[in-house]
Amino acid sequence: MSSKKDPHNTVERLTLALEVVATSDATARERYEKAWVVLCALKPSDFPKSEDRERHHRIFSTPPKTVEEEKLGQCLRWVWELYWRMSGNTLYS
Repeated sequence: MSSKKDPHNTVERLTLALEVVATSDATARERYEKAWVVLCALKPSDFPKSEDRERHHRIFSTPPKTVEEEKLGQCLRWVWELYWRMSGNTLYS
């Protein structure tokens, strides 16, 4: 991937976060926390579409240490959705 097209490694960071979510034997909270840490370097401005900036905002408005147990699945899905949308984004490929 060209660093000119993705100067903040947005897709790479999302890929790493998704790998943590999908391959770890850790609890849902631990997986979300690890993904959250990987994504911390990203800013809303790293996402070209408002829907993706909103997903980013949802993730970072829901810190892993304070999220309710029953909401963890939804948080992990937000990481997946953001990855899915950005990995197919022609601005980054």
